[in-house]
Order: sequence, then C-alpha cells, then structure tokens
Amino acid sequence: MSCPPAEEDFKGATDRFLAWFKAGGGVFRDDLLEIQDLRHKDAGRGISMPSGEATRRMVITNNA
Repeated sequence: MSCPPAEEDFKGATDRFLAWFKAGGGVFRDDLLEIQDLRHKDAGRGISMPSGEATRRMVITNNA
C-alpha cells in the first residue's frame, strides 16, 4: 500500500535529514530512538525514546 503524496513527502524529508545527519558523522540509534510525526500538534517531527526504555542514556550531545 502506498502513502498519500503528503505522507510520502514527509517520509522523504525525514529520510533525507537522517542521511545528511549520518553523512556528517551523526549516529541515530533506531534501537533507542524513534522519529514521530507531530504535525497533528503543529510541531513537525519529534525524536523520542520509545516507552518502556528503562535505562537512562545520553541521546543528544554536542561535542563542539
């Protein structure tokens, strides 16, 4: 089943962002993080830890 055009554009933009992020040395751990569609809250995207992740981990850092 294919996505409606708006959904495909949103997914494509997300995929392009992740490719750019990883190309610059970023690490996105699919096992620890998920990208959520928050457009229904007028917020675009969000990155969160799936519920049930019991351990504390550093998920965002800036080593500059």
